[in-house]
Amino acid sequence: MKTSLRNILFTIILIIFGAISQSTLQAQVLGRAFGGAMGGAVLGSLVGGREGAQAGAIIGGAVGLAKGAKEKEQVDAQREAYARQQAEREKIEKEQQLAEIERLKKQESTEEKVEAGTVLEIQKSLIRMGFDPGEINGQMQPATENAIRLYEQKHNLLETGRPSQELLKHMLRNGG
Repeated sequence: MKTSLRNILFTIILIIFGAISQSTLQAQVLGRAFGGAMGGAVLGSLVGGREGAQAGAIIGGAVGLAKGAKEKEQVDAQREAYARQQAEREKIEKEQQLAEIERLKKQESTEEKVEAGTVLEIQKSLIRMGFDPGEINGQMQPATENAIRLYEQKHNLLETGRPSQELLKHMLRNGG
């Protein structure tokens, strides 16, 4: 009688110590075992007295431990699935960012080519119409910006001082 009570107390102490020293998830598993052992001990004592309590505690503890282990596996699987999904999302986002960077680089390159050609033609048109755009080199410079502003002012256009295809078309229609 004293031995079985000692065994039960010893088992309970081991389970409590294990629960304290383990991670939260592992503590939940051990908590299931403890709960199963307690429930089994109570039911076993009702059916079989002291011997029934000991047997119930052992059986209940084993069942509780198995249930807790299964729950832990499910939680671990959910965490792994979430981590995989998160890694895949990050990979897709990085690929999209790289693709956007490449697209912008290509767009800038194309704009630079078009703009250089446009600037050169605007500079030539400005010269033909009597404005001084500075050096005729296809690159924007303060003299070119000033000449564009003067042209825009003379023709009642919005003064931007910036080259554009629309401005070039306007100049060509007006003698440039």
